[in-house]
Parts: sequence; structure tokens; C-alpha cells
Amino acid sequence: MYIIDKQGRICQGDLYNNFLFLEYDEKEDNLDFSIIDYAFVLSQECDLKWDYEGHNFTKIKYNQFLNSVLCCPAYRSLDLREGTHFDQDETEIKMHYFGKEDSTSWKHVKQNSNPRYHFLRQFKVNEITIPELVLDFKHYYSVPRDLFYHYRKKAIYKARLNVPFRELVSQRFAYFISRIGEPDLINNVNEIDCDLDPCFTE
Repeated sequence: MYIIDKQGRICQGDLYNNFLFLEYDEKEDNLDFSIIDYAFVLSQECDLKWDYEGHNFTKIKYNQFLNSVLCCPAYRSLDLREGTHFDQDETEIKMHYFGKEDSTSWKHVKQNSNPRYHFLRQFKVNEITIPELVLDFKHYYSVPRDLFYHYRKKAIYKARLNVPFRELVSQRFAYFISRIGEPDLINNVNEIDCDLDPCFTE
């Protein structure tokens, strides 16, 4: 499922440990760094390859440069299941609690039948064990391209999700962010029935 194939460029499906992200702190009214345990690269492989070759003058074509790299945090499955993957004391964000390991809602996550999440099972590659991780498609970052290359030097490269698993992640992410709420379900624009709205996911 994973392979160890560290290249000189960013690749789709790359998994980094201890990755830095720049975020806006509303309380302090400033920009601050946060460290994400695992970061997963979502940008398309062909776009990343053409961008890298263009910047290194190996192949030059028009419009091949990327402005940013799309990625998302990969949370440890136990933390996400218990709703503790965010520091609730600091963020005051209440996360969903899925219950026990054998709960129906958690089984949907592990079977990838909940469209919001993508479950990645534990896998050992080259004596490196990648833990069970879950991608939450509502949490993603668009990081300026040069900044991402700078941050990856400080992060720990773990592995890359192999073909066709990375393509499945890409398809499921695209499906999730392209979902459409139907106006007919809304009686009052100020009162959206989240239980009927297809854009709603717990």
C-alpha cells in the first residue's frame, strides 16, 4: 500500500511527519505555526511532476507551474474516533465522537463508506510502521508551492501511498468537495435542515 520512494520533488500521496503549517490565530490576531503530526499530499502527480521539471528547466511548457500544493492532515485513527485530534481547550472546537471500535458509525469510517473520511490501514514498509490514519476531507490546506518545499526539508518523510490507492483518495476527495446542496430542501434560507442537506456530514 505504501512505498518508500523519497524523490527530490513533492509527489502525490507523500506522507510527512511533523509538518509545519502557517495558520491565522484569531484571538491573537497574528499568524502562527502549528505542527501537524502527519500531512498527506493531495495535489495531482502529473501537476507536481511538470511543476518540478519546469522549475529545474528540464522540460519547459506553458502553464505548468503550480502556485500552491494541496494537502490535508492525516489524523491517528484512535484520536479521530475519540474526537481528541484537535486540542479542544485551545480551539474550543467540539469534534465528533464515534464511540467504540465496533460502533456502526466507526465501521462506516473504516470501510470508507462515510464520504467525509478516508481510512488508511496500518502498514509496514521497509521496517517502518505507518499507523492507522484517517483523512478528514473537510480539513485541507493550500500551501504556497515554494513554502511547501521549504517546510518539507524540516519534516520527516515517511512514505508514499502507492498506485492505485492514492488515486482512490483523489477521487473520493474530489467527490466530497463537489457535492451540491439542493435548494428545494431549504424552506427558509436562514433555516437549513442539515439532516436533509447532502452537504451536511457529521
